[in-house]
Formats: sequence, structure tokens, C-alpha cells
Amino acid sequence: MNDEQIIKLVKSKEESIIGLLKVNDLVELISEHDGYNFNNVLPTEKGKALIGKSVYFDDDWLKELIKKWPPTLRDSKQSIRSKCELFISKTGADLFTVERLIDMWLEQRKPPYCGKMGGFFYKQDESGNVVSQIEILFESLEEGGDFRFEQV
Repeated sequence: MNDEQIIKLVKSKEESIIGLLKVNDLVELISEHDGYNFNNVLPTEKGKALIGKSVYFDDDWLKELIKKWPPTLRDSKQSIRSKCELFISKTGADLFTVERLIDMWLEQRKPPYCGKMGGFFYKQDESGNVVSQIEILFESLEEGGDFRFEQV
């Protein structure tokens, strides 16, 4: 299927697609009077985050993300929020990718070998250099890597 065919299919369901995006708080209508069409929407902060234009995630998403990590190895919510925001802004990764990377790490590294959650995002090694396992894993995915994790 080529791009033109895909666009034709999407345009045929434009109102439904806009409705779905609006219900999921990914877009907002510019004007309530101009209907559900692609020329009458703007992405919300949540929508911008998914397309890589800003960093946004709500507390519920962050709480669920933190729950993935073993309780004794979690860091504060604010620490994880700031480290996660930094990772997303540096790499342009979306929220799904962050979740996937954490799931992959925890699948490979069972507690306590997964380390502290904050350290997975960013930590200083013995020589004072900042190391990021999530960035290393993300770059490996971008390059089609085999998901072998660097020892830190």
C-alpha cells in the first residue's frame, strides 16, 4: 500500500479518527463550529509528547511506570519524573518506548541486579561520568541491536 492509498483511507474516516484522538486527549478542536476534521485540530500537551514535540506525562502514567520497578529499588516520584523528562527531551522517545525499555531491562535484569530505578535513567560512575542504561538500550534499539546491556 502506498502513501496516497493510506491517506485516502484515513481521510475516509477523518471524523472518527479525530473523535478518537479527542476522547484520548491527544488533540483539541480549534473551533467547536468547524467540525471534526484535520484542519480544525491542534495537539494537546499529551499529543505533542507522543509526536515528540514536548515532554508530557500525567501522574497516573508515572505511578504505573514506577510500579514496574521493585519497591525496594524505586526512587522518589520527583526524581524519576525529572530523569524521565530529561531522557525524553534528549532522545525524542515516546512514552510507549520508555515503558518498553523498562520492561526489557527488568526482563533481563531480575532484582536486585536491575539496580535502582533512578540509576537506570542516569547515574554517575566511579570516575564521575554520567551513565544512562536507558539511553544505551535506546540507542541499541535505534541501531537494530541485540539488546545486550552494558555492565555498570
